[in-house]
Amino acid sequence: MLYCQAWSHIQQTLTAYRLQRLPIIIAWVLLLTGCTGSDEDKLWELALQGYYSSALSADGSYAVIGSIYHGGSCWKLSKAERLYDWNHAKGQLSNLVSVGVAGNNLVAATVDDLRTIVLWELATGKSLAYWQAPGEVSSLSLTQDGGLAFLGISSDTRAIVFNIKQGGIIRTVEHEDRVNDVAISASGDLGITGSDDFTAKLWNLNTGEMLHSWDLGNKITTVELSSDGFYAFISAQSGLAQIRETGSGKLVHELNEYVHWMQRGDTYTSARFSLDSSQLLTGSNNREIKLYRVKDKKILKRWTVSKRSWWLPTGVALQSVAFGEKTGTYYALGSNGYAYLLKK
Repeated sequence: MLYCQAWSHIQQTLTAYRLQRLPIIIAWVLLLTGCTGSDEDKLWELALQGYYSSALSADGSYAVIGSIYHGGSCWKLSKAERLYDWNHAKGQLSNLVSVGVAGNNLVAATVDDLRTIVLWELATGKSLAYWQAPGEVSSLSLTQDGGLAFLGISSDTRAIVFNIKQGGIIRTVEHEDRVNDVAISASGDLGITGSDDFTAKLWNLNTGEMLHSWDLGNKITTVELSSDGFYAFISAQSGLAQIRETGSGKLVHELNEYVHWMQRGDTYTSARFSLDSSQLLTGSNNREIKLYRVKDKKILKRWTVSKRSWWLPTGVALQSVAFGEKTGTYYALGSNGYAYLLKK
């Protein structure tokens, strides 16, 4: 009898302990699985597995993707509609390593792993020009009218201004290591490059003169220019990011939040300035999107987007972000094959 009473007491104690510990256990499970909620208003699956490359138009209305299993395609995000299949050879799926959309939403460009560049018309989906890139392309950026493409060359140390409508190299600038990312101003006068040599460089693309060089102490992953060319965004691995004035080159803000000296920060993987340059939208490799006010670097909004599978430890890198046509709406493309609509 005494044995039964003792055993019953032990069971009650264990049950109470388990219930007491349950919130902690649940919290740990959520933390480890990444199932801590998501903030997007809507999402679409554009590719089953994920993207090699992807780009949004400036207003988020179009998405051009190079998917892992489906080749290239162009989407109208407002309707979640696949408009065109964009592959470089008939009957074959192209591996698109870099894509871009012109600011006027009239043309887009794609580059495959065979170094073929194709210029496409967004209204009809027709190809307008085919060219051979002078090397393996890591990134591309188009001017407002889509007449010029700024190409980062991953097979050497160059970045090239290319006449994508008529063909031909207009300007070449160089780093001391491979170029990871490039951006060109709307007019084509300014260009910015980020390299494995730890520097981001600002160029006068009319003359080829280097205007500024900024060393961030790590490989540069993401660069961007505001549409008026006044601001530059530069970011290195592990979270170090800055906003600079292009004229003076001076530091406006450092955006990376405090990180413990033993903890690696998250890497910014995409960025976009608002049309009036007053705000900056960033995406990182940890599913997080931030909206900054440029004048004081205040974070106006922060979102965490969904993973493909909540139980898998893999994250989501935001490959492209954009301000939507409607005030307070934003778009993003994740490496997992999803497109996200976000609201403030």
